[in-house]
Amino acid sequence: MRNSFRAAMNVTELRTALSERRERVVFVILRNLIPILGILFLGWSAQNLIVLYFADTLGAMWALVTGLALNFPEAQLATTLWGRVKNFGMMLFVGGFLIAFMAIPLGMPLLIYLMMVQWSWQSALADNDFVFGLLLIVALAFVGMFRQAQEIARLTPEHSNVKFDFSILMTRWVIILLLIYLLAFFLGPWGAYLLVLGYAGATVASEIFPERFANLFGREKIKRGG
Repeated sequence: MRNSFRAAMNVTELRTALSERRERVVFVILRNLIPILGILFLGWSAQNLIVLYFADTLGAMWALVTGLALNFPEAQLATTLWGRVKNFGMMLFVGGFLIAFMAIPLGMPLLIYLMMVQWSWQSALADNDFVFGLLLIVALAFVGMFRQAQEIARLTPEHSNVKFDFSILMTRWVIILLLIYLLAFFLGPWGAYLLVLGYAGATVASEIFPERFANLFGREKIKRGG
């Protein structure tokens, strides 16, 4: 009886969440169907795509970290144009260094998997779609960084969503790491298809239930604006 009541509550909660975010959820689902359809019907490489997903995750993390760093008091002390440019460059470097450091534990399992299935970065760079995807990720990272910096300045760092958004990005990639360890290594080249589906599913879930998703693996409950 209790399990039936919980199931009914979950269905009701899902319907409420979908109705409240209907347009956004539909957009997210359609956006994540595009790469899946590209793999199935347009000959896109699932391995290249999961590498782009990894680059996109790092780019989004960099945008958050750098946007936050640009709001540190130390970054706003300069009064001259050269001083501001120098501080801006320093914050870009600091954000890049931190994300590069994080990329090692986050990317090593993926690198091992790609080596196992004999993925070639030379062949990937020879693919115009892959190169265009990388350039687009870099451009979006810079746009996201400026937007984050403005949003954090408006809300102040302690009231911004940096921690919440970073938790969503981290949780999404942790799911990919679990899929790599549990299934992708055993599926070989087919594992890349599973990783793409897992990433798409995690992205949709993070839009429907953002707070639940952000706190999926953490002990400390993280809320929006916290």
